[in-house]
Amino acid sequence: MLPKALRLLSVRLGLLAVFGGATVAQIASADSPLTWPGWTDLPRWLLTAPNPWLLVTSVLTAFGGVASVVQLFASRPATGSEIGQDGRKTRADVALLSQKISEESLTSHSRHLELLSALQSARVGVTAEDIRAGRISDEVRAELIAALGLSIEAQTQATAEQARAFAETAADLAQSSAADDRSIAAQIVEGYPLEATDRLIGSSNFHATNAERVRMAARLYTPFSTTKAIAAYTDALELDPTHSGTWAELARLYHYRGSREDARRCAERAAELAADPWNIMIAEGLLGDVAQAEGQLDGAASHYRRAHDLARTRLNVFPGDKSGRHELSNYLQKLGQVSTATGNLSAAARYFKASVRITSDLSAAQPNDPAWQRELSVSHNWLGDALWDAGRRFEAQKEYEAALIIRQALARGRDSNWLAQRDLSVSCVKMGDVLSAGGQFSEAHEHYKAALAIRERLVAADPDNFEHRRDLARSHSRLRAIAIDLEHIEEARQHSYSELSISRDLAKEDPGNIRWRADLARAHENLAGIQLSDGKLDSALHNLAESLEIREALAKIDPTDLKFKHALWKVHELRGESFAQARDFAKARNEYMQGYALVHNLVLSDPANAQWQGDFATAVDRLGEMAMVVGDFDGAQKYFTDSLARREQLFAADSSEISLLQDLFISHAKLAQLCEINGNIVDAVARYRRAREIIESAISKAPDYPKLKGLLSKVNAVILRLGGS
Repeated sequence: MLPKALRLLSVRLGLLAVFGGATVAQIASADSPLTWPGWTDLPRWLLTAPNPWLLVTSVLTAFGGVASVVQLFASRPATGSEIGQDGRKTRADVALLSQKISEESLTSHSRHLELLSALQSARVGVTAEDIRAGRISDEVRAELIAALGLSIEAQTQATAEQARAFAETAADLAQSSAADDRSIAAQIVEGYPLEATDRLIGSSNFHATNAERVRMAARLYTPFSTTKAIAAYTDALELDPTHSGTWAELARLYHYRGSREDARRCAERAAELAADPWNIMIAEGLLGDVAQAEGQLDGAASHYRRAHDLARTRLNVFPGDKSGRHELSNYLQKLGQVSTATGNLSAAARYFKASVRITSDLSAAQPNDPAWQRELSVSHNWLGDALWDAGRRFEAQKEYEAALIIRQALARGRDSNWLAQRDLSVSCVKMGDVLSAGGQFSEAHEHYKAALAIRERLVAADPDNFEHRRDLARSHSRLRAIAIDLEHIEEARQHSYSELSISRDLAKEDPGNIRWRADLARAHENLAGIQLSDGKLDSALHNLAESLEIREALAKIDPTDLKFKHALWKVHELRGESFAQARDFAKARNEYMQGYALVHNLVLSDPANAQWQGDFATAVDRLGEMAMVVGDFDGAQKYFTDSLARREQLFAADSSEISLLQDLFISHAKLAQLCEINGNIVDAVARYRRAREIIESAISKAPDYPKLKGLLSKVNAVILRLGGS
């Protein structure tokens, strides 16, 4: 497209041509001779027909020409399109500036990384003096790589691959015959990696024509400064533009930064230049990452399968290649993630199981390498998630337990290693979730408290870390829920206020962060739930109004994101409950209808989603309650029957969930209540007895759940009142 100035000029010249052509035409049609008249005859000549038209067109031509020139250079209001384009550019510039500021902050923080202490806690017998003196054996090198890699992964946001590349590069320098290189490696171990890398670039051994030395610097920069790493890899490409691996590393860094177009461009270039199966495999994996980030799941799966097949073929030739086996495990996990996203949970479980087998063998072969142990724990958790999503909760629990045992060992004696501590807190939460779903609330409560204690320590050690603070807020959220199940209402209330306080602070500090805003909405909803149980309807409605405003704004950001729509359903559900308690049934039904419409569309878009099916059954149930309020008992019967049928299907798919047993109990109890209202006492007693059987079954699975015993007592009293036993 032509630049704006040229487009304007072309329009103005066009106007000049039109007016000028009109003038020439009028001159050609004039009755006067072609020679110009004298000055005294000019007025009479101009008034002779059709010459007056010539005067008009001449004036218009002059005016049009002057206006064209003036408008070409004059300022004018921006169009909506231009404002949008400039706004997007401004936001992109601000995002880049924010990225650079964040990295500079990380750079400053890196000066104080206690890498040497981390190495000592890992019981690696190496010091900076040993490195400077050249006393690094191959055995010590292996220990140094393992401990340094894990320390970098714990102290930065680097991936496991980036941390290992950093560690191996530092080890290469530590074993160099050049004293300058060894001095640089010693400075890294002393806790000054960025300064050491700057020295590497400025050292006498750093030749302007040596692309590999530039790549070494890029690998050392990567955990601490994406900007410096990208600049170094770009410099390396100027020296060696056909190096596939450099293009691949640039693709990784751009992908990490969120620059998808740059990431795709670099990954495609890496694939074009790849001359061997290994580099082709790496490029295919990166293309899969970009496709997955863009939501192109079929394309991502295709790339991951090609990478997987190349890794498998390589292992057939080199069966002992650890790096190849690790890559194979990596692509199995990625295929499992894509399968999970597309709802193919059985395939996801198969992929993750295969990954667990590989990482288990790798960690067993290197028992002193914590990185492989951590990798195994991650594999167990991925498999656990897939099994639980598939309704195989007991199998999932075994995987979570395996991950927990590994992480407890990795965290023991490493209180300063935030990654190991955070990993342990995540495993505690997963165990709490799976135990809570099975009705083992006391055990779940203990795991949640253990996670909370870890996260409180992490926040105290690094109060500016957003992720640690968010983890802490989510721990309060889970403890609020479990405290309600255990009828510890005061504890639940305190956790709700703590969650809201943390979430509000995070949202204030970074108002553009979607996750923080969604967390704040959830915190308002959780507190509203407590206030409803306390009978504080005005306070509950106030918090729900705050939540609704946030949820609606988030839903407008991406109308295709179904998670935002599901979250909106929950707000309408709680608002309906609030109005129902206030006996404003018209408003309550309006809220329930809005929630029903939202979750109904969700179910239509993904009928296999068990959570949405359960929520839809609840939405149908609520409409049945509103029908009963207005005396529409036939309508209520239809709603309650529909809800029961959906819940029975969900229970048939997973009979271990306590919440599903509670829902079944509610459906039978409501249908029994309708029978009683209609005077059908025999059927009412039969329904109540069925409800009692269900709640007794739930109690046998969750004996420490007080609410179940209360429900059993109530249903027994109703049966006795109706003359049953």
